[in-house]
Amino acid sequence: LCLPPNKAPSPSLSSKSNNNFLFVHAALNEHERVSHYHSRNYTWPPLEEEYVPNTDGWKRIMKRRLEQVRRIEDVSDMYNGWVATIHTALIAPNFTEYGWAITRAPQGLLDELVTSAHRGLSSPHNMPPEENIGSTCIDVPHPSNRPLLHPIEHLERRALLELRPIAEAWINHDDNHDDDNNHDDENHDDDDDDHNRDDDDNEWTMQRTKRTERKQERKHLIGNNAYGLRIYKNGSRLNMHVDKSGTHVVSAILHVDHDVNSKPWVRESFFRKMYRACGGILVFKDMCVCVLYTLCVLIPTFYSNCLHASHTKQKMKKPIVIEDYQGNLNEVVLEKGDVLLYESSKCFHGRPRRFEGEWYTSLFIHYYPSNWKRIYNSLDVHYRIPPEWNTILPP
Repeated sequence: LCLPPNKAPSPSLSSKSNNNFLFVHAALNEHERVSHYHSRNYTWPPLEEEYVPNTDGWKRIMKRRLEQVRRIEDVSDMYNGWVATIHTALIAPNFTEYGWAITRAPQGLLDELVTSAHRGLSSPHNMPPEENIGSTCIDVPHPSNRPLLHPIEHLERRALLELRPIAEAWINHDDNHDDDNNHDDENHDDDDDDHNRDDDDNEWTMQRTKRTERKQERKHLIGNNAYGLRIYKNGSRLNMHVDKSGTHVVSAILHVDHDVNSKPWVRESFFRKMYRACGGILVFKDMCVCVLYTLCVLIPTFYSNCLHASHTKQKMKKPIVIEDYQGNLNEVVLEKGDVLLYESSKCFHGRPRRFEGEWYTSLFIHYYPSNWKRIYNSLDVHYRIPPEWNTILPP
């Protein structure tokens, strides 16, 4: 789902409609869908406890987005707006508290990506413009400004493999290893005190049981694809969007490099002052984020306007903008080698201000949980849409 300027949500699913039914992938008609809605005892508006996650900020922005969907005039666009928003607000689980974090790329991988990028940039005529772009996601002032795509071949697989344990550590909250690290200290029993030794043995058994349970509950990721290197050119803008719900669940953006003479989507001194380290992964929390905005409306013109109003005294340098689960709209600025981890099919994200410079390149990596097909069914999204979904509200 991409959000082009001056337009309400643009749907990502293909659909066909007539006066009576709207068919999605030629598999579900309206009568069947509504029947499932009632059989599950759904009501509208949703109950407060249905929002996932169930934070005040998330509920606030999702309620507003649901209202905005009901003002889309095209019936197919409206239905697909429902699909994307119901998925994000009510159906898809979240895996982290805030929905995004910052860490660093493995240095060896970064070095090879940088070398590959500069090798491609030395012969730009050999790099074709990127064709596989949603018609509304990337906005450029002229066709000649379309991003270039530099293939990295074997480095794609390497990136998937090397970043997977980092992403898994993030969604499994591996920033606190106290329980796992302390068990080695439990072998210092006093051999002369049988009672204390028995107590320590019991404690050790309990700790080992807890570790076994955590290991069984641990979330594992399957790599879907690594995409890039995408090389943005001057004037590029990435509209706010969410990614594919089936395969782009936990994602990463690895910023490879940018030209030194540009006004890149990076601001080093400001960025480095605003993050806090958390177990090796840099997590932005509440006011520790670079800049926080409460989301008031959905369309990208608001994003652009509010960012402009907040930075009249300094030039913006093209951060990534991303919503979090507390209802904040965050600016995230990446340095060369930084990795943005984010729940990309739930958290709206984009670069709503135009890039000023020659080039800026990143690699995009996407994963989904190994049990995703068991815990998430895309039809549940359709069944949760209310029967009166196609009633258009006044502007």
